[in-house]
Amino acid sequence: ETPGHGLLAGKKVVVTAAAGTGIGFASARRAALEGADVVLSDFHERRLGESVAALAEEFPGQRIDRITCNVQSTADVDALIAGAAEKLGQIDVLINNAGFGGEGELVDMSDEDWDRVLDITLNGTFRATRAALHDELLAVADGRKLPWFGPPMSPTSMATARLSEKRSAERE
Repeated sequence: ETPGHGLLAGKKVVVTAAAGTGIGFASARRAALEGADVVLSDFHERRLGESVAALAEEFPGQRIDRITCNVQSTADVDALIAGAAEKLGQIDVLINNAGFGGEGELVDMSDEDWDRVLDITLNGTFRATRAALHDELLAVADGRKLPWFGPPMSPTSMATARLSEKRSAERE
């Protein structure tokens, strides 16, 4: 493992879908390793608690906290962002990690299944980013409000890319 270099020392980080052993937890751990105070979120309360306990034990000098959140709920996401800003004082980094690829093969997915993929993966990211930008809770280094130029890819392009990846994986 590469040791931390203090790259996020004093920074405040929020990570969605951070319970368990996946990318979200690894991102939260890396942020803490780099010196950040971190709020983890997920809708799996037990795993979220276990993840926070593990990081708090490993990084006793830093604030490691949690807020339960289902990114499919605007109210949950708004509460996450507001709660994280209250706990941390501000938000310097927002890691929108929540994502869902479906539970079956693409060819067998219903429209409702696909809508859930989009709601968690795309809309969840939109909700969290909007909440942080709307209330100017996401800090910017020079103090200016972060301009919103839109996503680097349109939601349709991202969905099409994800669809192609899923189909390619099914063929392997």
